[in-house]
Amino acid sequence: VAYVPAEPLIHKWVWANRPFGGYRAPPVYRAMAPDELRAACKRTSAVAAPGGHPPFSALAHLEAWSLDKGLAEKRYWLQYTEWAQTPHLQRFDSIPDLLQQLTARDARQTAAIRADMAWHLQVRRADGLAWWREVLAAPEVLAPQAQASQ
Repeated sequence: VAYVPAEPLIHKWVWANRPFGGYRAPPVYRAMAPDELRAACKRTSAVAAPGGHPPFSALAHLEAWSLDKGLAEKRYWLQYTEWAQTPHLQRFDSIPDLLQQLTARDARQTAAIRADMAWHLQVRRADGLAWWREVLAAPEVLAPQAQASQ
């Protein structure tokens, strides 16, 4: 069973976290793809992004550490993280709340949560594998310019 902080406490952990490009992460963690590559990706997308999307920079709130600065941006981008998208995570509001949850849950409840989490993980793996099979079977996605010149 995985316990994660609820909002607003979660912002203290997510955005300082190196894998998410937090303020102590190496600059390469916050690097953007070159403009020409991003333009090529837009040409191959089946569905264009709606105007004004995304409404916030994906990186601006990572430049300096602050709990209160860029909260709207942090809240927006949080919805796309595994912290928000993974079901069955157990959220806590404070350390006393976490301790209460840890002591109140019995073995049957814990087993049920673990089974639900394992099922979700299997579904995600299958979805990811299907996606990669489709991408690798479509060479025009991997090299659109090479296909156009043939």
